[in-house]
Amino acid sequence: MRSKTHIVVQLLLTLAQFGNAFSGSAGKYKVAVLAGVTILQAVIGVLNHYFNPDGTAAEAPWVK
Repeated sequence: MRSKTHIVVQLLLTLAQFGNAFSGSAGKYKVAVLAGVTILQAVIGVLNHYFNPDGTAAEAPWVK
């Protein structure tokens, strides 16, 4: 995953967290959405850890 894609996805998911926190939905759904989005952000972060900023595998050298 390219760095710009990762940043955009994480920002959108962070906005979803804020939207969930300040929405008028029921409390039990807020917790489920909070957990789901948090897990999704963690999975995307871990997956992105294995890629260079240009999207190549982290095992390959990255030359700016």
